[in-house]
Amino acid sequence: MQTLLSRLAHPLEITLVILCTYLFFSWTHGSGKPNPTYNSAFIDSAVACHGTSGCNGTAETPGNHSYAFFSALWNAEYLQPALVLGYSIRKYHPDIPLYLLVKPDSDLRKDMFCQLETVGWTIKEETRVDAPIDQVKKQFRDNFTKLKLWSYTQFDAIVYLDADTLVRDRVDDLFTLVDKDSYPNDGFEFAAALDNYGQWSLDFNAGIMVLRPNHAVYQEMLRLLPQTDNYNVKWAEQGFLNEYFRFRFLHLPEQYNFNLAFVSRHRQTFRRLKPDLKIIHFTISKPWRMLRIEFEASAIWTHASEEMKRSVSFRRCGNGLVKDH
Repeated sequence: MQTLLSRLAHPLEITLVILCTYLFFSWTHGSGKPNPTYNSAFIDSAVACHGTSGCNGTAETPGNHSYAFFSALWNAEYLQPALVLGYSIRKYHPDIPLYLLVKPDSDLRKDMFCQLETVGWTIKEETRVDAPIDQVKKQFRDNFTKLKLWSYTQFDAIVYLDADTLVRDRVDDLFTLVDKDSYPNDGFEFAAALDNYGQWSLDFNAGIMVLRPNHAVYQEMLRLLPQTDNYNVKWAEQGFLNEYFRFRFLHLPEQYNFNLAFVSRHRQTFRRLKPDLKIIHFTISKPWRMLRIEFEASAIWTHASEEMKRSVSFRRCGNGLVKDH
């Protein structure tokens, strides 16, 4: 029986068959991108322990559904988004406490702390977890302090949100994902959404995290942190956590952490998804820095900011950056 190639009368036909075959496999196997590699030793449970049982830890949390939202404000530059974030969380979750991590040497003034407390934040001063090497970008160095969230065992579950996010609906269903009472046989301990910025990624974005605190896990993280050859230190705590939780985290739908970078590549898709987005992450464009609204996603944050100013009085705080209407 003749083979397909022997039936082809012209070399051009052979070339077209080969090209079509290549394009098919490229499209069906990740658009021709190389397969990911997993070189970090953190994957190996003989090198790193993962989770309460893996780290021989005990369930230290109170077990009474004690939940809290956390964020971080390392400098005054992000005061405005932190205020709007706090307002947006409190709007949908009036009975769940909000904690804001700040540095002892922060440039935040007394009137700024007053404004933050007015929208619902409880200020939690926290010493820094130092970056393991000097090469970490300056704007990311303080983010390693987010690892201290695992040490707050007075809570059964924590939802952490970066200050440049906005809550648009109830998201307290996230807490039950990692609450040990919901999953008594260990269950999930960490959840995050993939870092979908318009191109597919296998890494999660650490701007929204759901976690179960455990001191043994926290100590293991501190032990592993100096091993910078096992993670992409360029991305600071996000690079570290991705390797630590590789293959071991619960994937959240992107509606719980919608990366605004996605919009520049897929604007029409954003418009279709917009009604269902619970948390928007302003990763690229920062509406609070704009003199004018550049696109509709920025208008969502601006609308929330204006609503906050109409609903919350900051008069008792003196001459701060936020003015009442």
